[in-house]
Amino acid sequence: MALPMSRPIKHNSGVYYLQKRVPKDVLQKVGRDVIKMSLRTQDPAKAKVRHAKKLQALEDEWSYHRAEVQTLSYKQVVALTKQRYDFFADHFGDNPPSTASTQNELEMRIGVDQDITRLEVWYGRTADRILKAHGIQVDAPTREALLREIHRTDIQALELIGRNAEGDYSPDPKANRFPAWVPPLSPLKLPLQRSP
Repeated sequence: MALPMSRPIKHNSGVYYLQKRVPKDVLQKVGRDVIKMSLRTQDPAKAKVRHAKKLQALEDEWSYHRAEVQTLSYKQVVALTKQRYDFFADHFGDNPPSTASTQNELEMRIGVDQDITRLEVWYGRTADRILKAHGIQVDAPTREALLREIHRTDIQALELIGRNAEGDYSPDPKANRFPAWVPPLSPLKLPLQRSP
């Protein structure tokens, strides 16, 4: 017998919802047993498309929660932060904020890297987005290294944007410091051997 496919549910208001039971193996990490979210439409065709996208995002998140915790090399950590640097350069390079605004951002970050709690407050969500985008979970030392490297990358990017705000669009001499991302190898799963 085939299992029923998940589909949009129509609420009394006419708005469609996604409702999905959380798998038992990720229940503790997710923190609730059912996910229910509005698809923000009363149109059945739009609801179907949005439902598929949100369902895929949920499945990706659950896969992330199932991933083994890994230790990354420092080189891998630095490689992960390149997308952060690129984000700043792409979004603020052509039309940078004022020099004063950029300087203010730099000053607010002074000393953030002296305390892991402050690093987590400042960069925790960014670290989570980067790790989820790559489908990996990391151990505490790797996470701390990532938070510190995000901080360092932000400083570098803000300095570049500050120069851009002053009309200096010469290349960042440190822009090539980011190595290419090489994903960690998955641990080999060896078949169980029977004892003689």
